[in-house]
Amino acid sequence: MIRAYALSGTDSEQQLHQLLVDRFGIESTAQPSAVTAAYNAHEKQGLETGRYELALAAMLPCIWIYNRVGLYILRIAKLDGNPYRDWIEAYGDESYTSEVDYMLEVIDEWAAEKDKQTRDAMTAQFLTSLQYEYDFWNYGYYGE
Repeated sequence: MIRAYALSGTDSEQQLHQLLVDRFGIESTAQPSAVTAAYNAHEKQGLETGRYELALAAMLPCIWIYNRVGLYILRIAKLDGNPYRDWIEAYGDESYTSEVDYMLEVIDEWAAEKDKQTRDAMTAQFLTSLQYEYDFWNYGYYGE
């Protein structure tokens, strides 16, 4: 389930990114930043553990933060003529919010069923991804 969700999300995100690349005429042969590459490697490692609880813990900050940012921007932004309308609507979408909320419930249920060592590993995956999210957004704002 988690692997399918991750792959589905990756496909959707790539389509959205391609839409924006095409819209703004961005050179798409650029290599990912060091932050992006490290973050992607971390999420991939979480998936490759074969442990669904660690995979979701690694993915959760990305989907959760994007959703909450999308919801916030959706409340305050003018959408007419907004070049980022597709992004805002995708991540602020009610069905996407429902999926994220469901994943939050699932991870809480899984954590409640696991031993302390597994919960600690889940927390480590989550916090590492959370730091990468911060670094990713910081890089977008400041290039650092």
